[in-house]
Amino acid sequence: MSAQILDKVREYKPPMSYLRRVIVELPELIYKRWMKLKAEDGYPDQGFDVWITAKTRDVYLGVHEGESIQEATKGLLEMWVQNFANNLPFIREKGKSIRDLVSKEIEENPEKAQGAGIVVGRGPQMFANKQLEMLAASKFNGKIIATDGALIDCLKRKIVPDYVLTVDGSPIIDKWYNDPLVNEYGSQIKAILSGTVHPNVVSRIEKAGIEPHFFIPIFDDFRSAQGFTQIESMATKCARYPEGLVLVAAGGNAGTTCWILGSNVLRLSPLALIGIEFGYRPEDEIESTYYWPKVLMGFEAIDKTLEAYTKMYNPEFDCWVVQDPIMRHYHASFMELVTKTPPWIQTLVCSPGSLYEYREPKSFSCKPFEQFLRENSL
Repeated sequence: MSAQILDKVREYKPPMSYLRRVIVELPELIYKRWMKLKAEDGYPDQGFDVWITAKTRDVYLGVHEGESIQEATKGLLEMWVQNFANNLPFIREKGKSIRDLVSKEIEENPEKAQGAGIVVGRGPQMFANKQLEMLAASKFNGKIIATDGALIDCLKRKIVPDYVLTVDGSPIIDKWYNDPLVNEYGSQIKAILSGTVHPNVVSRIEKAGIEPHFFIPIFDDFRSAQGFTQIESMATKCARYPEGLVLVAAGGNAGTTCWILGSNVLRLSPLALIGIEFGYRPEDEIESTYYWPKVLMGFEAIDKTLEAYTKMYNPEFDCWVVQDPIMRHYHASFMELVTKTPPWIQTLVCSPGSLYEYREPKSFSCKPFEQFLRENSL
């Protein structure tokens, strides 16, 4: 993207906090009534924030950008249903659940950090700053979780991730596993897969000797018996998994889901993010950015298309980041999920990008990747 185009897009300043603290004085009688209602709704031992969030989940406040994108993804429902139907026999008979990744130690000590971890995405700043080369040269002794798009790049540098993750249901995702190196190192890797990934991907993973573990991404209201998410859950219940597969708020992309796996399932802390950037560099050609064709489809002219793009300044890394509507949505979803993560899980953003907001306590912050590696290597 040229400097001239960068000047045309408007500046966007994300909110510094996705939480608002409200203090309300209640008469004792009202408080008791609320406590009773909360218990009757199935939240007797949880805070009012959890109960009110559940009660207001479906309250409509008008269409915003994220809702428009979520609505557009419903056009993929038929593909996801077909994929899930084809994968179901394998899931019930041979596949494993991500619940199997939860060790006895994690079950017994759910608030104990299980060591350091790294999530590897595919953002341009990670490659520009040669962060995979840094990782390859280090003696990092924690767990590595890679998005499918980063797998082959890791293996080419002799970085063997402990986990690789796929959420996209498109058959084109097979390309991220189509390399002899995947066969060579497959037995050392566990795959984390949405139940709606394409069957070709499942077959390719099995052929490479990668152990598959499945989950269900939350697609719609998981409480509704008529919703696709709930139908998936019920369909996966079997003798091996009487509760069905685990439901995961995946954030709509592999990078966010990798972070969810590391923080909320594997309990890794500190957890470094490289290549999870949710944006593009100002110097990147706009026509080569990942979602350019999708954004272009919504407009009649390129000048109009540019109105959908925004730029934001990251003061922690002293850089500008350009975002399309989809990247802004992913960014907002990620930050919303951060507020639901246990405060003792420390997330460290190590690649320049759109992520830099803080919350208290400071369990989410930025740190140079070199420093993280020095602190967490043998």
